[in-house]
Amino acid sequence: MRRVPLTLLLFLACGLGHKSKEPCSSLAADMAWREAMGSSGEALRQAVDGDAALASLYEKRAWEWLLFSPPQLNDYGIFVLTTVENRFFDGLEPDPMADSALLAIARAESLRLLACEMVDRSEMGLVYKRCISEIARAEVFLIKAWKKWATDMGGDSAAIEALFSDPIAATMNLFPRFSEYKVLRATLSTYTYMPDWKPLSFSLEKGKKIMPGDTGQRVSEIQERLRAEGFYTGPTTGIYDSATAEAVKQFQKWHYLEEDGVVGHGTLRAMNIPRSQLISRIRGGLSYWRKPSFSEAVAKGGWVFRINIPEFTLYVYKDGSLLQKNKVAVGSTSQDTNFTPTLRDTVEFIVINPKWNVPDRIFEEELLEEIYETGDAFKYIEKKKFTVASKKGKIWLVRDPGEGNALGRVKFLFPNRYNIYLHDTPIKSTFQWKMRAVSHGCIRLDGAIELAIAVLTQSEGWTEQGFWTAYNKTEKERGKTVYKETWVPLRHKIPIFIDYVLVAPDTSEGRVVFLPDIYNGYRKR
Repeated sequence: MRRVPLTLLLFLACGLGHKSKEPCSSLAADMAWREAMGSSGEALRQAVDGDAALASLYEKRAWEWLLFSPPQLNDYGIFVLTTVENRFFDGLEPDPMADSALLAIARAESLRLLACEMVDRSEMGLVYKRCISEIARAEVFLIKAWKKWATDMGGDSAAIEALFSDPIAATMNLFPRFSEYKVLRATLSTYTYMPDWKPLSFSLEKGKKIMPGDTGQRVSEIQERLRAEGFYTGPTTGIYDSATAEAVKQFQKWHYLEEDGVVGHGTLRAMNIPRSQLISRIRGGLSYWRKPSFSEAVAKGGWVFRINIPEFTLYVYKDGSLLQKNKVAVGSTSQDTNFTPTLRDTVEFIVINPKWNVPDRIFEEELLEEIYETGDAFKYIEKKKFTVASKKGKIWLVRDPGEGNALGRVKFLFPNRYNIYLHDTPIKSTFQWKMRAVSHGCIRLDGAIELAIAVLTQSEGWTEQGFWTAYNKTEKERGKTVYKETWVPLRHKIPIFIDYVLVAPDTSEGRVVFLPDIYNGYRKR
């Protein structure tokens, strides 16, 4: 993909007159230029060429220049040109309109230089008018390119109009407010100018690894691969020394792998992902962080939940800022019916001591086998604290609230067609794993009780004592004592975003983690 070097941009931007007081030094040239400048308004009208919206905006400023102080770009123009020519670093495709602006600028400069060499003032004036006409075309091309950039960045008509009052502020307002976006943008620049790497020429036999102490061509290839991505700076020795092991650990850290310093099958697969694919993931991340629905929800204040499935993380925002991160476990990769879906929804209830209505799929695929192995269905149901429920001819199992319930002691409910939710879990050990794709589709939440207390006490008028009272409350049901299920409707409902983004910006270290494509990996098996 063609990129325009910054030095060329600055040359084109500043070269038109190079901030000189006049386009040429002679008195004749000065007079001819001033006369030609009298045609600026007409040149802009012709360049607008019937674009009613642009014409309206120019009329408000009496057809005065916006991005140029002819013959050169002004500070606004340099800023807008740099923005639209570097739209690639926002994850956007190049815009031919920006190239048209550059060509018009180059033509204008050529005409200006040609006029400077003339002696006849009238001929000089005609060439200068053509130069002014090209500058006007360049300005309109730039504004249209900026308009396209602004639209692609999520801007509306008000943002376009704001360009005519303060181009720099209007542009900066279109960049997402999140520091994650800045990290992604910088990382895209880094990986764009990074050299390509070849796939490693070898594979590993089952159970085999390459580790410290090994030597040979395979180690040399690993060192070269690590060098290409900036993790290894030493010589290519073919010796798996401590420096190589540390570089492998760094690679593993930023590719979401176990940081053991050993090249196994997972690390080898990650090393063979081409640079173009990593760039595509970064661009996808930029697109995600530009989505207005999420940013607007955060900007409104209150609570906002964001879950990134392949990152196994819940981000909790409150009053416009990131409050905390919680580990989650998501749907397993064993079969696609377990995949946690992406969605936008609203948490409407917190359920304390939730009952678990066993889904038909789990009953048929798992519990039936357990019941068969037990040999006594009634004994199994009693031991596992299930209750048989029925309604309109349908029968299902219900797990009593309390300890051992698969949903734990708290559930965050956002009614949806997938019937998934956030919930506590009695199986806490899962949260120590790096890869936490283990559920049937619902999302297990580490720290669920603490989060429920925070939401209820900070936004719903509860006291912590009130929560624990509800938490410990019991009732008699079918001759046995069980914890009482308490549904709490939220007065301040919580937007929740469940997404699948394959990069995780680390704002503290200024780079991104490339995440495993867990569900596409399933489909490729």
